[in-house]
Amino acid sequence: MAPSLLRPFATGALALAISLVAGAAPALAGVPQTRSSGAQNLVTVGSTVYLQATDGINGGELWKTNGTAAGTTRITDIAPGSGDANIQGGRKIGTDLWFRADDGSTGLEPWHTASVPAGAIQVGDINPGGWSSASGFVQLGTKVLFVASNGTEVTLYRANLTGAGVSVIKAVADGGPSASGTLVKIGSTVYVLGARPETGSELWQTDGTAAGTKLVKNINPGGGSSAPQNLTKVGSKLFFTADDGSHGSELWVKDASGTRLVKDINPGGATSNPANLTAVGKVLFFQAFTPGAGAELWKSDGTKAGTVLVKNINPGFEDAYPEYLANVAGTLYFRANGGGDTVGEELWKSDGTKAGTVMVKDIAPGNAGSNPTDLTAVGTTVYFSAWTNAAGPELWKSNGTKAGTVRVKDIQPGADGSGPRDLVAMGGKLYFSADDGVHGRELWKSGGTAATTVMVKDINTQPAP
Repeated sequence: MAPSLLRPFATGALALAISLVAGAAPALAGVPQTRSSGAQNLVTVGSTVYLQATDGINGGELWKTNGTAAGTTRITDIAPGSGDANIQGGRKIGTDLWFRADDGSTGLEPWHTASVPAGAIQVGDINPGGWSSASGFVQLGTKVLFVASNGTEVTLYRANLTGAGVSVIKAVADGGPSASGTLVKIGSTVYVLGARPETGSELWQTDGTAAGTKLVKNINPGGGSSAPQNLTKVGSKLFFTADDGSHGSELWVKDASGTRLVKDINPGGATSNPANLTAVGKVLFFQAFTPGAGAELWKSDGTKAGTVLVKNINPGFEDAYPEYLANVAGTLYFRANGGGDTVGEELWKSDGTKAGTVMVKDIAPGNAGSNPTDLTAVGTTVYFSAWTNAAGPELWKSNGTKAGTVRVKDIQPGADGSGPRDLVAMGGKLYFSADDGVHGRELWKSGGTAATTVMVKDINTQPAP
């Protein structure tokens, strides 16, 4: 099974169809049902959580909440009428949210929230008559940098923090909107994926100017592509995965001394396929494959000697597949398969040592496992969705001990579960979307107890059919 690097999510009409039809909870006898708002894509900006939701009259639009029902409001109707704005790619920039959205006429273009009557403004129609699919928003000084497609090339753009003054920095790749990617800032440098005919897909860097936008290194020379992925900042280092044409996809690093292969984890032309790169302090944790151990948990400090297998969690040729890695107050939490016929995918933690890498709790005994997902830190507590046969997928939390790993609340009683997802932290509380079986998928929050786990607002109060 290949590791899941990005959890796919549905947006717009598709998400609503899923929540209203395929994912809808069974009706509870005698309880009036309301439709789902399809709450999704939650992003925290200061003391506000932004999300996409529909009130059943307008389509999926940009909403915000301060944690109260009265403070949960739609910001603006980006796609007037019943159409969905398809809010995607949200990033915190200062006190605003930058994102891409579709107003129904210009396609997916860059937007940001602002202190204007409308509440949000379009940064620009970069690809008239098509989608630019702007992404990777990152602040560099007084500018916001992002990549977007003008229809023929993927270009680096910059804009003022107000969204004004959009200008081209430099084209970094040929192709349409699907070529847009991720930007990572380290110091005064922003790293971006580029793909030019003369070099193929390689790592680029920019200082926000055309002259300062250049290839970092042609890792796979001769017109081949090293296809860098998984750009991850760890202190002043940039870790990523790439294929130099000789070693397969392996772990690379860019630091003050240059750009180099960290270690050929799976020697030769085979690949270790590093995935789920996650920083915990000055250490990078990740999943990697070797023939002797399978896909297991590794760590690196950026040196060959310091890049080692943490623990063979699922001994032998079987795979632990560590996923959903999360830094929780300096401790790594993740999901892994303990192996055998008695332990499935459960919650684990690691301090970077073999002895300190342990299963926290066998939540669902047996090889099916509780399949924890969406691991999210709120202070020193990790929240997640976990499955049990009796309750289905519900909200859980852990303080790292077996006794302190408990279900927070059975939001939707019965085996179907409420399916918590899109977990984010704000103001010491957890915000997420869930379906209680009565109101459809709506916005919820939790203070860590059953009593403080409540629906923030029934955004879509339209009666269910």
